Amino acid sequence: MVNTISRFEEYSAICGHIVPEIHSEAIRSKISKFKDAHDHYHILLKELEECIGNYRELHESLKKTAFPYVRKMVGEVRRKKHSKT
Repeated sequence: MVNTISRFEEYSAICGHIVPEIHSEAIRSKISKFKDAHDHYHILLKELEECIGNYRELHESLKKTAFPYVRKMVGEVRRKKHSKT
């Protein structure tokens, strides 16, 4: 789509008389909105990549520090349940 937009802009400069002015303005308006949306999309994508990276780091950190204690606590709870019976 980005290539199509670039071609439209390039070709319009060469032979702009082919596209009626009313259509050209509408197309240019949509192109401008598309470019803004495209830029916003890439900003959000970068933020998402950072969020995923942070999430994975926290997950690994918790896995290494908290999970061993959780396993010990599960064992302790099971042992206490068995000793009551």
